[in-house]
Amino acid sequence: MQTCTGFPKAHKSMRSFTETFCFQTTKAESVLGCPVLFVMGAAGNQVPKKKANYLELDENQRFCAVNLKEEGYRILDELSQALSDAICATAQFPSSVMSHILRFGQTSFYAEGQISYSKELPQPPVQRFNYVPTQGEDIPVWYIQLGDAVLLGVKPEVVTPVFLKIRSQSPFIHTLLATLVNGGQGYIAGDIDYDRYTYPGLKTPFYRGTDRVFIREVIQCLDNLIAAPEELC
Repeated sequence: MQTCTGFPKAHKSMRSFTETFCFQTTKAESVLGCPVLFVMGAAGNQVPKKKANYLELDENQRFCAVNLKEEGYRILDELSQALSDAICATAQFPSSVMSHILRFGQTSFYAEGQISYSKELPQPPVQRFNYVPTQGEDIPVWYIQLGDAVLLGVKPEVVTPVFLKIRSQSPFIHTLLATLVNGGQGYIAGDIDYDRYTYPGLKTPFYRGTDRVFIREVIQCLDNLIAAPEELC
């Protein structure tokens, strides 16, 4: 197998990003001696540790563009090495993940709804918005367990702090989450997104508190998996 990346035709602007990830994973592959699959996900509430091209406020509190040019290559190499080190450390983490247990299934939970932010309004974030409750809907959650690892799948885009809470409470050694970029079913946002009127908080069709219901239902599902006999696999 050779290192490669793929990107949809509808997102041609992502070409440079996926090519960069391809460059980063080759470092880990040279150490591990096997192919590395890098799955790029959404991280709208995160920023890179270091950037070579960004906006900065000037003395008049106006945004101006900053381009470090050639310095960007050094930053890329530094961050690539950090990513490679993290991948290798994770791959060498001792666990019994390659056990014979394999099972998969689906659960769902109900989430209260809200009228999402209209496309006719100014692009968020904004200074104020009135959240109006409306009829909710069920959110399906798929899971695949492989030994001590579990992969969760949902249609909404889940903000990073919500997943970190799930991972910290999960009974599994390895807990992963697959979520649709740009929200195939909206967003699962946290209180800070509603308080600060960020894009996930405004555009989600789910009312405040959905993140807490999501965390509770997922952890209950994972606890049930741990407690269930292997015959149910």
